[in-house]
Order: sequence, then structure tokens, then C-alpha cells
Amino acid sequence: MLRNLTTRPAGVALIALVFAASVAAQSPIRRTGAIGRSASAQPSTDTKPIPENEEHIASIEEISQKYPANCDVAEAPMTGDVRYFPPFAPTDSIVDLWCKVQTFKSTEHIKFWLVTDEHSTPLLESSFVPDGTVHLNRERFMYSLVHSIETNNGGAYFWRATRNLGSFGIPSDAPEAPYQFYTGKLYMELKDVEIMGFRFMVSATFEPNPGLIPAHFSKTADYLHIPVSSYDVATRKTVPKEVGFPWILTTVTLYSTDQRIDAGGPEIRKGLVSKYGKWVKKNDVADPSPNDPAHHQTTISDGAILIGIHEGVVGRQPGNTSPAGTKYFQANYLPQNNGPLDKIGPGNLEFKKFITDATDRRKKAIQDQMKTKNPF
Repeated sequence: MLRNLTTRPAGVALIALVFAASVAAQSPIRRTGAIGRSASAQPSTDTKPIPENEEHIASIEEISQKYPANCDVAEAPMTGDVRYFPPFAPTDSIVDLWCKVQTFKSTEHIKFWLVTDEHSTPLLESSFVPDGTVHLNRERFMYSLVHSIETNNGGAYFWRATRNLGSFGIPSDAPEAPYQFYTGKLYMELKDVEIMGFRFMVSATFEPNPGLIPAHFSKTADYLHIPVSSYDVATRKTVPKEVGFPWILTTVTLYSTDQRIDAGGPEIRKGLVSKYGKWVKKNDVADPSPNDPAHHQTTISDGAILIGIHEGVVGRQPGNTSPAGTKYFQANYLPQNNGPLDKIGPGNLEFKKFITDATDRRKKAIQDQMKTKNPF
């Protein structure tokens, strides 16, 4: 069962080569302590169970059809020689990740946030601590996720991160213009996971891929759509507006400030460098910053997967929960050439072409209409 976070608050032991089977640099997530979110996103313990039946939830039957009541995950196809940290894969969907993260052992709950540039909204928290077995299947998880986004989405923060295609330049009277999609992220974390004898936080970030939007209109891609309640100023009523969530998995992160990581981190890095020797781009390169003058990074990439290893000392920047001076080890796994919104990548090029084509089609339709009605 998952719990809906309703307030907005101010394990597996693996040998070194298994860890090496999957640990990205230049990642926006490095050295935050509370990875991928602000310190204000700490969830509240004031939670309530999600009701078994909610009439307003978006298409319960559709959820049941798309997300069966099991946690079967197909084996991910190989993308190259470099691998993600097992059991994760760059092609994982939200439900794949949900099923896989339950296979870890921890003393903490699995937590989810909606994250925008200005705010982090606590969304979901599991009522169980992972013990290596599946507690909640795909159908129930998606039911909980949809329900939480409908009812606990952050309000104004959510809608400021939601854009319609008309805001990208498509004429307002074009059929594609009203379509809305969420530009924020979905962030998951599980703390206190034992890996190689050290305590790690495992997190994952899903970001919007605008390249999926043209595929949605051509019916070649299917991603999450939810009718989210919005206040209509003109009618003074609350009305549902369908919003698309073209999320893809962009980062899996392992982060540790275990007191023993000072000695263990370099050994983990050496194991990865040894395993992926021909793909090492940078090895233990000093990359100091004002927040972390001791920072070093190692980069491994085969062109499909990028592993970034960060070692250093926690500073006093916002978001850190560990005392300043604590040493940390962080490994980020990212797919390459699959950037999030507003970063140059194949998805963005497809999206830009889609906007241009839709705009041109509407302009041509207007010109054709004018020709047929031109009295001169």
C-alpha cells in the first residue's frame, strides 16, 4: 500500500564486480546530499491511507487494462557494453522501476516527489519498508500514483510547470494547441539500502521527453494522461483538464555518506574502472567547486550509457542533510542523447519539427480558406 503525502513540509550485498556492472558525470544532481530535490521537500509523517475506491479517479478500468495486477518485468534489451546498476535499466518505465525497487532491503519507506524548478511536492510514500518481496503490484501502484497527482499535485506549482502546445508557437486555433503536458519531474528515493556493506540512498529521476509528444499524436507512443482538477476563472468552477506526462527515466543514482565510505569509495571506483577500462573517459579527475574543493570525478561512457562517479566532501550548500565535512560517494547512471526538456537532443529536435509542421499546416489551412472566400 502507498500513502498519499497530504502536507507540504518546510539491500542487497553485492560483490565489487556486480556493482561494476552498472556506476554519470556532468550530472545536475551531483553533490546535493538530498539528491535531485531541495531540503524543503522532506516528507511529513502526517499521512493517510489511500481509499480503496475513489469515484473521481481517472479511468480505473483503463488503469487495470494497462497495468496488470502483477509485477512481472520483461528483461531489458542491451543498449551497449556499459550497464546500469542492477536490477535497473535505462529503458525502465515508472512501473518497472516500482517493481524493481521493491526487491531491495531497507529500513526506510519508498518515497516519490513531483519536482519543478521552483518547488518539490511530496507525493507518495509506501506504507511498507522493502524486504525483497513485492508488496504492491503495478495496478495498485498506478492507481495510487494517479490518485495522488489528481489530489496532491502542488496546486499552483503544478500548473506553472504545465504548458500547452500553443505556448510553443502553434496558432491557438490549431487542433494541437490546447494539448497540455507537465514539464516537471517525478523523483523517487529509497534510503538505507545496503550495498557491499555500505549504506546507500538509491534514487531515480523521470523527466519529460518532448519527443514523445509527436508520437502521441501519431498514436505510436502511449504515456500517462490524467484529468487534473483546475479552477476555471471564467466559469468559477473546478474543471478537469487532461494533462500528459511524457516521462522517461533519465538518472539512477547511488549516494552514500556512510562513515566507512572514505575507504570503500575508491575501491568501488577502481573496480568500475577495471571492468570498463576501454570506456573510461576521465579517471579520478580533480573538479573542485566552492561547495566542494575536494571533489573528484570519474567518467565512463560507451556512447549509450554514461556512468559518473563523484567523490568528495559534503559542503554547506542547500539540500545537504549530512554535516559539513562528511565524505560522500555518488554514482550516477544516465542514458546519453536522451536529454530532458529544453536540452538539445533527438527528442527535442522531433518536438521542434512537430511544432513547425503543426504551425505550417494551420497557416496553410487559413490561406486555403482565404482563397476560397476572397471577393477580390
